[in-house]
Amino acid sequence: MHSALHTLHGISLLAVALDSVTVFLSSWALISVLLSFAPDSNVHGCQWMASGAFWLMLVCGGSVPYEAVGSRWTPTVCLVVCGLLGAFFGYYVHPAVFATLYPESLFLLSLVAFHFVEYLFVALVHPAALSYDSFLLNNGTSYVIAMATAAAEYYGRQAIVSRLWSPPSSKSADLALSAVSVFGAFVCMSGLVLRWLAFVTARRHFTHQVATERVEGHVLVTHGVYGWCRHPAYLGWFMWSAGSQLMLLNGGGFLGFA
Repeated sequence: MHSALHTLHGISLLAVALDSVTVFLSSWALISVLLSFAPDSNVHGCQWMASGAFWLMLVCGGSVPYEAVGSRWTPTVCLVVCGLLGAFFGYYVHPAVFATLYPESLFLLSLVAFHFVEYLFVALVHPAALSYDSFLLNNGTSYVIAMATAAAEYYGRQAIVSRLWSPPSSKSADLALSAVSVFGAFVCMSGLVLRWLAFVTARRHFTHQVATERVEGHVLVTHGVYGWCRHPAYLGWFMWSAGSQLMLLNGGGFLGFA
């Protein structure tokens, strides 16, 4: 009886996951359509509002205690979060916004992709464990502080350079900084791909919770990316963390994340 209820619970949450993907894609499409009809001045004019809304979502989402969202509210909350993530993805992937705000746009897109794929992995592979926590938005106080610090360093530097002080321009220095940013972007995105490959390779043998006891049926994965390194998912996250700060040219953030 308990096994049957557990199976039905997993099936219902899998349906929530499929609805979540639909909501994410619908929000993305809706924002894309709205931006296509909006004048460029309006698109660019709401950049600070969009960035502020994104960071507000991240801080508020990260402040939710672990396991605070009960099973009764899980479907509704997950759909709302997916809708928000899809809307932000649709905004920052818009060509005009992406080009104007780079590297900030790529950083925020990678954050959206990270949290959505983490949720999607749990939904497809461990549907019975699906919850708000699957997004990893509430990944601990240290995560929220790290993201807030990185944002403060980047936006603070932008404000100082653009409004208070403009350093002497140097073509060689600009080229070097651009090269560092591009290299950071490559490392950042490579880290996400490596983590996702680890998910695909390990499948049900990978979970967000650290196992302290051996579970029946669990095997040690040694093929695929696990043949290259022992913990590709964690390595991928480290690469994303350090690479994203190089991409943003956040010296303090790079030292802190590394």
